Amino acid sequence: ERQVVLADGLHERWTVTNYGLNPVHVTMRVQFGADFADMFEVRGSVRPQRGQAATPQVRKNLRSVRLSYRGLDDIRMNTDVAFPGALPTRLTGNTAEFDLHLDRHGETNIEFSVTTAHKKPGERHSAARPRSFAFHARRAQRDYDDWRARGASVTTGNDVFNQLIERSLRDLYMLRLPVSRGMMLAAGIPWFIRGFGRDQAVAGLQSNWLLPELSRDITLALCEYLGEVDDPTTSQKPGKVLHELSLGEMARLKEVPFGPYYGTIDASPLTLLLIDDVIRWTGDRAYASRIWPKVERILAYLDQEVADGGGYLRYGGDKGLANQGWKDSGDSIMYENGDLAKAPIALCEPQGYLYSAWRRMAALADQLGHTDTAEALKEKAADLQIRFQRDFWMKEKQFVALALDGSNVQCQVISSNPGHIFASGILNEAQAKQVASRLMQSDMFCGWGIRTLSSEEQRYNPLSYHNGSVWPHDNSLAAWQMAQLGLTDSVCQVFEALFAVAVTQPDLRLPELFAGTQRSSKVPVRYIVSCIPQAWAAGSMLQLLQSSLSLTPDAANQTLRISNPAVPSSLGTVTVTNLRVGDATVDLHFANVDGRTTCVVTRRRGKLHVIVES
Repeated sequence: ERQVVLADGLHERWTVTNYGLNPVHVTMRVQFGADFADMFEVRGSVRPQRGQAATPQVRKNLRSVRLSYRGLDDIRMNTDVAFPGALPTRLTGNTAEFDLHLDRHGETNIEFSVTTAHKKPGERHSAARPRSFAFHARRAQRDYDDWRARGASVTTGNDVFNQLIERSLRDLYMLRLPVSRGMMLAAGIPWFIRGFGRDQAVAGLQSNWLLPELSRDITLALCEYLGEVDDPTTSQKPGKVLHELSLGEMARLKEVPFGPYYGTIDASPLTLLLIDDVIRWTGDRAYASRIWPKVERILAYLDQEVADGGGYLRYGGDKGLANQGWKDSGDSIMYENGDLAKAPIALCEPQGYLYSAWRRMAALADQLGHTDTAEALKEKAADLQIRFQRDFWMKEKQFVALALDGSNVQCQVISSNPGHIFASGILNEAQAKQVASRLMQSDMFCGWGIRTLSSEEQRYNPLSYHNGSVWPHDNSLAAWQMAQLGLTDSVCQVFEALFAVAVTQPDLRLPELFAGTQRSSKVPVRYIVSCIPQAWAAGSMLQLLQSSLSLTPDAANQTLRISNPAVPSSLGTVTVTNLRVGDATVDLHFANVDGRTTCVVTRRRGKLHVIVES
């Protein structure tokens, strides 16, 4: 039996049991090694020169082996493999052997730990005697329990869904990524164990109602890495939120431009939306005042970007990524005939994010007494709304164009991108409902979820990365928009589709994406190199549940509004405990009785108005 704890390192315990009738002698061998390859090397980059690996140091008194590598930047990276339990019979630089004698029905344990560290020249790394597996297991569980106790909890009438929620929360906890300026979220394992501005802003929006502390940490860290200068090599601009932060050797040496890299068009407005959401749930004026100077820097960057883009957020024409929205593969933005769009490109969804960000920052500015700023932001939002409806709305298709090219020609394809913004207010109500309805038609909704691209489009391919696949986070954002319009049937349909996918997955983990083939089998077709776990996939069912319950906070006015909640039939009941709005907490119980959802406040601590509309 193999047990594993991931905490400050990898800690394992093997329990070896003899179920035979006679005693046995057996040798268990653990082999280990480290190539210290940078993740960009793992993904295919070829380096003309590498650092130097040291000869492994066997330290029998510490029951450990140290593997070391000195990078080209003179930083030493160490990996210690230690055996805190039974001492190996033989220990070399790459192997530990245990000679075991097991009586009839006898058992024994083997334990080992793998920990890492990197040290600058002159710094020492002293390895302490390793702790037992039981110690690490207790500490890891205690730390997780403490972290979870600071947020809300959810229990439903479906035991499988309860396991899924717990898995999602644990994955978000595990993906937390300490960086030099705070705490971020790693985007996904194994390919993207780095902080991405867009990904963690979305994951924060998905999970903030349950985990406001995590979202607060994300915003503070992202704001510490705002761009300082104009740098075309890294796409950095003053006040811009980063796209990707890599901490590896190749980034440190600038062999790749990712330490950090700023080639994103949407991370800045998304970060503002998350800041607003944190304040709406917590009502934390100290946090709002502390982060406002950073908000002003982001707003100044956005103003300059809009001015340079002829009234819209645009990208292209530089050395950065070919596409800089969430669909950032090179072939993801196209015309109706399948040709790739010509830069500079104005995607539809960043304009919606910007509209919402301006509106929400106007309200925050009012709260903080910055009335002139508030009025200016409202005027910009109103102007953007008029222009967007004029330039992006496809009258014949009654849908939002995927993008405008450099000549303001529409990319007239049906895609999932408008699903992120259609209820933001940038469209009128009739247009918004038209978009919502179109997303649920069979060329877009495949039964497992909403596709990224209509099956009727030229570039549709259900196994592509962005042109026909299904992404859980893409669906959760669309469902949230549907909830704003009161389209509970569609919300529940998307919920049940993604839940059906989750129950087919190992450990109930939603993958980053999967194929958009029509639902005709019991299991969706895998996208083979999908990240699992992945941050905004882990947050997707959390946001889908919030959309179903239709929870809208207003901590400044000590109010929680619940508008037309709809518990999915597969759940039956939903109980939310310790839900925090401002300084108050509330427990809620929802039940689906004969297709009608009821909501009861079972406990309230502090002053809070709960308004239930059905």
